[in-house]
Amino acid sequence: MFDVLFLSAKSMFLTNFINRVNLMTYLLALTITRENTLEFY
Repeated sequence: MFDVLFLSAKSMFLTNFINRVNLMTYLLALTITRENTLEFY
């Protein structure tokens, strides 16, 4: 029973971690795109 709880908590943590990484990557890409656009004009 404890193993199941541990696994579910671990998967929840992994999901949160992946979502956070995706968000940071998106913001970084947005910033780079914005800088390139500013240089473009």
